[in-house]
Formats: sequence, C-alpha cells, structure tokens
Amino acid sequence: MSGNVAQPGTYKGGVTIKENTPYTVPPVDVTMIANPPKSWGKLTGKVTGASCAGVTAPINGATVQVNSWASSLSLSTDAQGQYAYWIDRRNNPLTMIVAKDGWQPQTRKAKITAGGTTVEDFQLTPTRC
Repeated sequence: MSGNVAQPGTYKGGVTIKENTPYTVPPVDVTMIANPPKSWGKLTGKVTGASCAGVTAPINGATVQVNSWASSLSLSTDAQGQYAYWIDRRNNPLTMIVAKDGWQPQTRKAKITAGGTTVEDFQLTPTRC
C-alpha cells in the first residue's frame, strides 16, 4: 500500500493476499484514521443562492478560492453546496473568493483556529433578474 494522504479523515481499503494454495483467501478490510496536526483547523461552509423570486437553494459546483501568504487552493461545492478543507492556522489570514457563473462573486477574510472549525457560509445573488 502506498500513497499520500493530504487531508485528515477516515480512509478504508482492502489488502489482497496472494496465496499458493488451492484455497481462496478473502481480502482483509483495513481502516486508517488520519488525525490533523495540532496547528490545523477545519474550514467549512455552505454556498447558497437566492433567486430573483427569493428562493434560496444550495449552489453545486461553486468555486471556493482560498488564498494566504503561503498557499492558494481551489475547492468546489458538492450537491448540497458544502465545502470543507483542513488548513494550517499559520496560513492566516485567508482571503476567500466564492464564484459561480450566473452569480455575483463574494470575497471575505477568514481566520483558522487551531483544532477548531471555522464556518464561512456564502449567499450569492444572481447577476441578472
């Protein structure tokens, strides 16, 4: 088994055992729990859009750009408009830009707390009504 794990979380896999017998050996399930370093915090949130009719719904596929003095990363929201990523607090302060075609982008500053969760929700408005 090889590879790198970029984010904390629970990872599952299987180990196949090669044998030289007439008997079959089933794969062995394995679970790895990767804990975040102490200086990391979780950045998470939800991106929604308020239509011209006032209906609010999650925005799937919105780009969440996170910039700091040390790095830059782009995240995409899922079908529920959610995004999440663990970041070292030493990257503070963060500048966040959220955008999606047909919606007005938003920018804001954020700060990660070591061992904590920083929630940054965005509500976008349409570019035209």
